[in-house]
Amino acid sequence: FSNYLARIGPAGRIGIARSWLKTFKRDSGSPLNILVCQGSVDKFLEKELLTQNFVDAAKDNAGIKLDYRFREGYDHFYPYIATFLEEHFDYICLLHLLNHVQDQ
Repeated sequence: FSNYLARIGPAGRIGIARSWLKTFKRDSGSPLNILVCQGSVDKFLEKELLTQNFVDAAKDNAGIKLDYRFREGYDHFYPYIATFLEEHFDYICLLHLLNHVQDQ
């Protein structure tokens, strides 16, 4: 599978993700929560990551709740990860807590 993704290149991988986002349907009532964080000075942003394409596709699907955090002055290397990692843990814990409360 990884060889396939390597062969199709960044645009193809984004196309797969966008296609999935457009066709995703949630079986239960609550939307699928996705957290995307992106640094504004990431050298891969414009040619490989194409994050805005992913964001746009997610916004068009009512079954997906996207939390997109665009961070000025950060790339995607260690300082970015170290700075915002706790936010990711908080996000995941909050989702688990909310799901647990809804199940009660």
